[in-house]
Amino acid sequence: MPPLRASDRDRDVVVDRLRVHHLAGRLTVEELEERVARAHAAVTLADLDALQEDLPDVAKAPVPRTAGSSVPRMPGHGTFSQRRELAVPVEVAREDALVHLLPALANHGYHLVSSTDRTLSFAGSARPVWTYVVSVLVFSIGLVALLHTRAHWLTLEFRGQGPVDSVMVAHGVASLPVRRMFARLGEAA
Repeated sequence: MPPLRASDRDRDVVVDRLRVHHLAGRLTVEELEERVARAHAAVTLADLDALQEDLPDVAKAPVPRTAGSSVPRMPGHGTFSQRRELAVPVEVAREDALVHLLPALANHGYHLVSSTDRTLSFAGSARPVWTYVVSVLVFSIGLVALLHTRAHWLTLEFRGQGPVDSVMVAHGVASLPVRRMFARLGEAA
């Protein structure tokens, strides 16, 4: 059977694992850089496996359902808080949030207002549904009603739990789709 070819996602997974081993002290900076370069140049899965053969397995553990993880059903904006345990270091969890969550939040009207090593803060505003109803039913007053917006915000906090584990806590005021997104984060893992 011919060797299986590696995908970009396969290469990214190996690079993430190599970073975890570097943060745990198993790889020096030079070894990490050399292996990352080889991972990006890998053609087959066997090439990627060879980069990790002298390292212990750091496969992602399933993310357990935690308190506050029921899927919200109340429409409109509401407060929420979600906690997710992650099988990656804080630095990787924060980077993944920037890569994957930032675009999704931007699609829902949020913009990044503050960023530190351990927190990401977002803010936005939305026009409540009642303003549209008033603008249709009572046109002259409705135009003024359309000026009304409601602020919403959320903060992501990242906390370390050992060398390769972390916790992400998301809390704030968000629309139903955003609250559902955070409630379902651990289901695909």
